Amino acid sequence: MIINPHLNFFKALLCSAAFLLMYTSLYSAQNVQSVLFELDKYGSLGFYSNAFVYLGQGTGSIFCVYFTSKFGESKSMAWASLLSLPFLISLLLPAFKSRDLNSQSFWLSNGFVYTVILITSLMNGLGEGVS
Repeated sequence: MIINPHLNFFKALLCSAAFLLMYTSLYSAQNVQSVLFELDKYGSLGFYSNAFVYLGQGTGSIFCVYFTSKFGESKSMAWASLLSLPFLISLLLPAFKSRDLNSQSFWLSNGFVYTVILITSLMNGLGEGVS
């Protein structure tokens, strides 16, 4: 039986292209997020958020071998990618503040929003690192 050395080339190319498009759009959105947080009177929250994502990615990449060997590639990638959802949902808080910049609501206060965004950013990074 002859094994074709190019058998998985197109699958690998598709996977690489998908990751390239996904991360190009993700990092562009993170840069825009930093500017929008500043406009919404959250100061440097966007830059801190990016730092927590990268910290999570580094930490998650250390443990990715363990999760992959324990749960398999497909399950560990799928479940780890779900950790992005809380981060995406948490972005609604600053979006509501942009509608009313003078809001005194606890849910839109700097302390609460900073805490939620930074925790979910870390979770997002962990998921990206593991997957």
